[in-house]
Amino acid sequence: MTEIRTNAVSGRGVYAIDRIPKDSQIDPPTRDKLLPSPVSSSTPFAYVILRKFRKEVCGWCFAYSWDTGQNKWNVRRDDLKGIWFCSDDCLSNWIEEYRISANNTVVNILETFEKTYTMKPTPKASMVEPKVETLEDLERLWSSSVTGKFLPHNLVEEELNMARFVLQGLIQCLLPSPSSSVGTWEDLLTLQSSEQHLLDMNMNILAIHVRVYQALRYTFLSHPELGQYLATPDVTRTLLLRHHSNAFGIWEQQSNDKSGAEGEMLGYGLWVGGGESMFNHDCTPNIQKRRYGRTLGFFAKRDIEAGEQLCTNYVDINQNVQDRRKELLEWGFLCACTRCELESS
Repeated sequence: MTEIRTNAVSGRGVYAIDRIPKDSQIDPPTRDKLLPSPVSSSTPFAYVILRKFRKEVCGWCFAYSWDTGQNKWNVRRDDLKGIWFCSDDCLSNWIEEYRISANNTVVNILETFEKTYTMKPTPKASMVEPKVETLEDLERLWSSSVTGKFLPHNLVEEELNMARFVLQGLIQCLLPSPSSSVGTWEDLLTLQSSEQHLLDMNMNILAIHVRVYQALRYTFLSHPELGQYLATPDVTRTLLLRHHSNAFGIWEQQSNDKSGAEGEMLGYGLWVGGGESMFNHDCTPNIQKRRYGRTLGFFAKRDIEAGEQLCTNYVDINQNVQDRRKELLEWGFLCACTRCELESS
């Protein structure tokens, strides 16, 4: 039904091979050997539930407790802080996914992180950001991350969430036989890196990336299994640079709204196993994302003809053109879709 093709604007995109009727679910793209192997559904390679929602969002299926009239979930393991579940089944699925019954390594890793960072995060306004304007500045900062002094209380909320996200990705690297629906490290490497764009935009998030690595290195460098991925910044750097321009928000589902509208963002995840991050943006999208627990589905919003590119939306398309374009600059491009061109003329 779909395939990935190169194009002159975005580098590559997903295109319809055959006509796709309105409301049809989009099959994973057909890929060549350089792209991820197709799967029927994909689950996140790495994800994080935002700290303030962790009691309210199931650690397995991402169900939101308030949707059922409860102010929090109550199922959890006594030896695991920071993760709550909506049911015993979801806890069991989590245990099976991370091979907990055979090996307590994952529980020990997560428990160590939560014990290390139980303090209230540092207020953002009190942080002094190092200046990163060139690739040379960035390389010096990354080099200093291996030898520089790090104090765990210096993390802000955003950095703690990013550290948990990276930790989930590192845990996937540890699993002897990860689930086929998650995808592989090779799949992740096919996604676009955002480093040059972040440098061009002079965004301080690159300095945040370095502190996230320092936090994980400080906590786990001596760990007998995880330490191998933290001796250098390479793995953390790769995960975070794919996260910025490829991650999807984990949103509250508006079950009474058939348009697929989403409520509050509860966290974010990086899906690499099913081609989800290959869809480009358009301010008049022809496909729509829907989340089913841990998996994402994409559906045609209208009839799509063979040869058309399939596009979703990265930002709120109800904004005016100036606000849409400003927000999309953070994704690395000035939107020149038909709608933006018409509204700006």
